[in-house]
Amino acid sequence: MEISTSSHSSDYEQALRWYESALEQDSTNTAAQFGKGAALHKLGRYEESNDVFDRMTVADQYKEGVWMRPAIDIIPARPLSEGIQL
Repeated sequence: MEISTSSHSSDYEQALRWYESALEQDSTNTAAQFGKGAALHKLGRYEESNDVFDRMTVADQYKEGVWMRPAIDIIPARPLSEGIQL
């Protein structure tokens, strides 16, 4: 069974709009920041996604949501050689 990525893409685009709306109300909402970063990642907008997570890390490195970044499968979305670079 093949899954259409276009329908999933529209779901992530809608989610991105919701997260951005939530951030307009409260720019410090960690859950919305994380969701925005994850949605951008799923849409293949990796640089924007990394920017969101980088800003979260700089803003408050002690919030647990920031350190969940690897849980959204960033490494498998990139070539393995990029994930191994130190």
